[in-house]
Amino acid sequence: MFPRYFNPMAVVSIVGQILTFQNGEGLNMKISIERSLNPEPDECKLSIEGLDPFRARLMGQVFRETRVGQAVTVQLGYDVIPVAAFSGLLETFDDNVPQGPALWTHATAGDAADIFDDVKLPPGLSSNVGLTPLEQINIAMAAMGILPGPSVAPVVAGASPLAQGPFSASGVRRASDLLDAACLTLRCRWWVRDRQLHLARNGLPDPSRLAVIIAPMQPGPRMPGVPLVAPPSFGGGGIMNCTTFMDPTIVPGGQVSYQGGLFRVEHVIHSAETRSTSPWTSSIVGRAL
Repeated sequence: MFPRYFNPMAVVSIVGQILTFQNGEGLNMKISIERSLNPEPDECKLSIEGLDPFRARLMGQVFRETRVGQAVTVQLGYDVIPVAAFSGLLETFDDNVPQGPALWTHATAGDAADIFDDVKLPPGLSSNVGLTPLEQINIAMAAMGILPGPSVAPVVAGASPLAQGPFSASGVRRASDLLDAACLTLRCRWWVRDRQLHLARNGLPDPSRLAVIIAPMQPGPRMPGVPLVAPPSFGGGGIMNCTTFMDPTIVPGGQVSYQGGLFRVEHVIHSAETRSTSPWTSSIVGRAL
């Protein structure tokens, strides 16, 4: 993705304000973005040092008065090549917090966190009896107020003809229950990102996504790919844990390639501290495909 992993940059939009760090200049910001394949919202944590106290207080007032619908976006990258790393809604905002000699502003945001709050189904719908997986998915998306991502149609179309029914009925109460039932039949997993539903077939790569190559640690010229910060470790069930230089194109549901092996990204934390001399990192949990 990036020609080189040098000269990192960040662009943060929060409460209508644009905060940047580029070419070594800008506010001191600590950014942590945690993303997962589990059906739970992605989370972004921001800590900003030295924001003008009046400006920070005004931002806090706007958040507390409006409370709902304050968007937060984060772009990260290198050499003035920004990539979207997070988009969600502001959940907490604490301005002008004393920490030593400095004032800090802390904020958290979630991606589609509202849809994981016990979203109810239409009245009278208490079972998935007679519903195909696609019908279950469409009803759940309508209840959640989300759209299908690019992976939904291929996963449904590529399912076995037996996945179209008939099925044994199961009780459903929430929109997520319908998605769980549909994915059990289709043998896939579901998650939500950027208010879109995504599906991934169990044990199979997503052909719509190119794998991000992780360069091995070895003497001599750097190999193509995102560099490792430390050697990877491997566990049971085909799990690989590794930390690379930050690359926001590494997302759960996508793939990474390491020394000829292909791994689905199960979990990733992108971490950046703009005034630190340490590299910005992506901590990855992958499962072999």
